[in-house]
Amino acid sequence: MNKNNLNMASVCSSALSGVASLKKLTLSLAGAAVLCAGQAQAGVMNVDFEEQEWLYGSSYGDALYEAGDLLAYKNLLFSFSSLDTGSVGSIVDGADPYNCYGMKCPVNNGSSYYAGVNDGWLTISQRDPANLHGIRLLGMDFGFVETLAGLGSYAAGKMVLTASRFDGSFVQLMKEFPLRDAQGDHQFARWDDIDSLLGGQRFSTISFNACLYDVDGACVREAAKKGSFAIDNLSVDVPEPASIAVFSFALAGLALRRRRQQQAA
Repeated sequence: MNKNNLNMASVCSSALSGVASLKKLTLSLAGAAVLCAGQAQAGVMNVDFEEQEWLYGSSYGDALYEAGDLLAYKNLLFSFSSLDTGSVGSIVDGADPYNCYGMKCPVNNGSSYYAGVNDGWLTISQRDPANLHGIRLLGMDFGFVETLAGLGSYAAGKMVLTASRFDGSFVQLMKEFPLRDAQGDHQFARWDDIDSLLGGQRFSTISFNACLYDVDGACVREAAKKGSFAIDNLSVDVPEPASIAVFSFALAGLALRRRRQQQAA
């Protein structure tokens, strides 16, 4: 937690303690509701796909994910989708050269990561749908995955992020996949300005998939199931449960104060 968050936590704590009357409590909670709204946004977590949940969390009890699978991980919910049934992704051990069998995966990552395949996509959201604080994606590692059969008439395209707001509107970002190295192998690269490109906003869901260039130069997301990608080390800002509880308590205090005022009137 940085200095600003520590200061905010101190203010929230002092606003919620040391009050001797209901009047003081409700007034303090009014201030806390405003201040702790920011505090509830302070939990940044790294998703590195190393934990056992990723190896045994799918509906088939292995590291393969099918369309329709859901995985709850800490404060996030991951959903796996495609326009068809079947496999949409798997967890790849970058340290095992045989773990990416049937695909040409990025070579400069020796840890576990997620590989999305078959034009599928992965979506993240808050684990508790009742919490409407939203999430922010601060950065991630990404790369291109190619089948051994090649791309046919397609060419490696772009990583696609779709960030949806609670009102149904959305923002979409695209970034060219990293170039191959001197040996012709695909690479991982870091994308660190996602949050600034999205205006520092919070979103209900953020989805990941790939588009490939067709013969006309358009980047299409339905590419004969050849659209694949790899992601790792997602830096996600998710409200912390304790902070959400403080914020909810503050709002409850405000509601109590308003109700007492109405009764007195």
